[in-house]
Amino acid sequence: MLELHKVLSFVGLAAVAVRGLVLMFDQYISYTFRQLSVPFLSEYRPVEVALGVISGYLMLVVTLSFYMKKQIGGPKVWRMLHYTSFAVFGLGTLHGIMSGTDSGSRWMMGMYAAVGTIVLFLTYVRVLGGRYIPTRRRRPETPAA
Repeated sequence: MLELHKVLSFVGLAAVAVRGLVLMFDQYISYTFRQLSVPFLSEYRPVEVALGVISGYLMLVVTLSFYMKKQIGGPKVWRMLHYTSFAVFGLGTLHGIMSGTDSGSRWMMGMYAAVGTIVLFLTYVRVLGGRYIPTRRRRPETPAA
């Protein structure tokens, strides 16, 4: 499961990088590398775009922490750092809703609602309710007569 998380973290980072590169060639708003890599420098919705930039940097920190568990203080500190991934999701979602050109469309709002619901449910199961989920106990086998 840990390896899956590592791979998915890098896939997410790759998606962010590709998105940034695509934006640099956008004909409607011509972004510079500096505008896409430094928060609040964008001429188009600077605060909203900054949320995405900050989210990307936090994602990078969380991803790199997979390889620095011992150097950052062990499993407890590492786990606390990984809770930052909730902020990454939240900031990224706000960035999309507030600065995305398709955010007002029904299909996009449906995607935000569906993904948000899934994340909230899984967060509840993992963080808030994980300890209280009943498990099935195996019944002792009875000897054959």
